[in-house]
Amino acid sequence: MIERRRIAAHFAWSPQGTFLHMPLLELDDDLRVVSISEHGDAFTESAGVEFFNGLIVPGFVGCFPANPIDDIAAIMRMVRNGMLYVRCRKGEIPKNSLGYPLFIHDDCLPDCNVISQYVWDDLQATLRIGGQIDVAEWLSQHLDTPWRETDCCEGGSFLPGRRPGVLQMTGIDWKNMRFTPSATLKIIL
Repeated sequence: MIERRRIAAHFAWSPQGTFLHMPLLELDDDLRVVSISEHGDAFTESAGVEFFNGLIVPGFVGCFPANPIDDIAAIMRMVRNGMLYVRCRKGEIPKNSLGYPLFIHDDCLPDCNVISQYVWDDLQATLRIGGQIDVAEWLSQHLDTPWRETDCCEGGSFLPGRRPGVLQMTGIDWKNMRFTPSATLKIIL
């Protein structure tokens, strides 16, 4: 029997660009999405389900259309910013702290323009000066749009068959769905 990794949270960003309340994300042993479903108030804890506070979203993308990434510090900064997939030299696949590969296949990037590498750093800077940022608008701009532009077959959303990685976001005003100055980002896988 194939073991599936099951992850739950208070909210998840759906493939349709909406929030799912009390979702359950199932992944196969290759970390590809099997399904995501919303349970809402009917959610109950069960054995084998990992629960994360806050919001879970797919990983962000960083694209470099021509030049290889030589600077390991730049790669690590991208990882801190939730970039689970980056274009890199053939044979060199950077990995996150859990050892999962961080890459986009070259054939997914036919005419890709550079997408902001440090979107989380930019968000933090805006919040520090008192900026108000709507979570749904920000995710649409920095997650949905870049993945559509790269048309990567691996990630971009929690669609079955994709391997997008999973990020956890906390420090959100849930009533107004805005980031707070205490917003944090963590790579789950």
